[in-house]
Amino acid sequence: MATEPPPNSPTELARLRTTLAAANRRIEQLEAETWRLRAENARLQTGDGSPYEALIQAERNRIAQEIHDGVAQNLALLLLKVEIMSRLVDIDPQRLKPELDRVGQILESTVQQLRHLVSTMRSARPATPTKADHG
Repeated sequence: MATEPPPNSPTELARLRTTLAAANRRIEQLEAETWRLRAENARLQTGDGSPYEALIQAERNRIAQEIHDGVAQNLALLLLKVEIMSRLVDIDPQRLKPELDRVGQILESTVQQLRHLVSTMRSARPATPTKADHG
């Protein structure tokens, strides 16, 4: 059976110093990890550089592009059509009916695009418009 050195012997003091030094190194590592985790937590809470933030921004860009390419273009076209129709009332009322029909079609398409966009924004995955979405 091995005998332990006396409590105040140089061997015991050296062993205790080694153990204490190892414990101090571990404390320093844990403190550094704690500060790193606090910084990471703050970064995630503010959204700075988070992978989710990048996904959110990409989705915002996609939605903005979809609005621009669809709804905004259609609204600009409708403005132009209304200007033309206001002139046709006095010049050529017979051409007004086909223009009104076309405006109605464009409005219907625009409403469908808006419903699809809103449906997509509400769901976790892109939604396919259904007949119920159209009226």
